[in-house]
This record gives sequence, structure tokens and C-alpha cells, in this order.
Amino acid sequence: MFGPNTYEGKEKLYEYINGGAEPYLSYSFVRVVSAEYQKDTDKKILIDIWEFSSSEDAFGVFTKDRAGTDINLGNGSALFHNCLYLWNGTCFVRIEPREGDILPEEVTFVGKAIIDTMPYKKVLLPAVMDYLPEHYMIQGSQKFFHKKIILDNIYISDNFIEENVFRLSEKTDAVIAEYRLEANAEPLKLMLIQYPDKNVARVVFDDVVRLWRSWSEKEFTEENILTFQDKAHRYTSCFLKTNILCMTFLASNKNDGVMLLNLVRENNRKAQ
Repeated sequence: MFGPNTYEGKEKLYEYINGGAEPYLSYSFVRVVSAEYQKDTDKKILIDIWEFSSSEDAFGVFTKDRAGTDINLGNGSALFHNCLYLWNGTCFVRIEPREGDILPEEVTFVGKAIIDTMPYKKVLLPAVMDYLPEHYMIQGSQKFFHKKIILDNIYISDNFIEENVFRLSEKTDAVIAEYRLEANAEPLKLMLIQYPDKNVARVVFDDVVRLWRSWSEKEFTEENILTFQDKAHRYTSCFLKTNILCMTFLASNKNDGVMLLNLVRENNRKAQ
């Protein structure tokens, strides 16, 4: 075994992953403990256990990094070949091969052993997640975040969004997910951003509408939902519900985004 080494706080994280720390710092990072384990002479794995101030932020990092299929470990899990990603409470765990032919069963065994040492507690997902329609959603596509640096790595427009037009900060809770309305259709994205109050949300909505209006070739309105058609004949739709900005991106059909936003509207009514 090499380690474990503990990296606590912002400066220490920069030492561990210089150039890649900022996305993790956009959540409530506390520390990461890292260790390499060697089995026999030719197999080596890396284990990182990340701790955050809240289970919601640990969930957010899990959604940011995960790939693969759920194997029902902890509060959340995803196995991709021989890489395993786990969420449990305020911790995010990543297990990756370093040397040799590491089997999926081996990283799963290690992951289960780690989860068994942690107290299991059922945790609630961030409240904004409740408004996501389940129907048509591509499972595992949801990403929960707070700040612009995460959204910068998610494709939502052919136009570069340089400024923080959405006013994302540690005070905002945001989620983006992919939906496929027909079997062979290109997916579209749905983003929800919850603001501290409705006044901030209204200012952001107006700024967003102004920006998309400057890019669009056509504009449509239906039941308080604004839709913009771009040069590639794809559609962005948006509406504001109290303090939540709701938007769809990259829809190939104008009605698809509107339908998803109407489903969000229905979920909002149920939650009230």
C-alpha cells in the first residue's frame, strides 16, 4: 500500500490535482484521502475518498464524475468497466485501476468493503431534483451543481457563454439532465436553477432572454414559455416559475422542449 495521504483544504487540493481542482472546489470540499493498493505483483488500484460539507454536494460531485451502470452500493453507484464511482452520505469514492488487468469484480469487492465501513443513512436528493420529469429521462444523465465552472463543461449552445449570465454561485442549486423523447432521436437537455429568491430569478430570466434573443432567428411564445430557434434549426425554450429558471436546449423539434417544460410545471404544482 502507498499512502493514505490526506489533502485538506483548497491549497492542499491544488497540490494533489494541480489544474483540476477548481470543479471540486465549486462544491463544499473538505478533504480527500488517497491511497494506492497493490495485489500480487502486477495489480494496483487507486482509491480516492472525497469528503464534502453536505451530502448534496457529495452527490453533485458523484453526478459530475460518474460513468457506467448502477450496481446498488451506498446512496449511489456507477461501474464503468473497471472504474467504480460511489456516493455515500457526505463522501464520494472513486476507485480506478493503476496497473495490471483489474477486473470489474475486484473494484466492486473493494467498493463494497469501503461502503461497509461507512454508516449508511438514507439521504434526500437536492430539492430542485424533485422538479425533473422522470418520463423520457436518460438515466444517469443528471448533474447537480452550483457554479458556472461545471456548466462550462456541458454543451448547451453553439454560442460561447462567456459571462455568468445565469448568476450561478454557491447560493444557487442547479441540475441539468438529458431526455430522449423518441427511441432514435437526438437527446435534448433540461436545466433547472433554483435561486435564493424570486427577484434574483426574474433578473436572470430577463438577462437570459435578452442574450438568446440576440442569437435567435425566430421566437415563439406558448403559455408563458418562450422558444428561440437558432441558425441550425434547434430550439431553446424557457420559463420562470417563482424562483426557478427552467430551460431546455438543443431540441430538434419546437414542441419537445415546450412539452418537457410543461411537465416541470406539473411537478411544481404537485410540490406546492
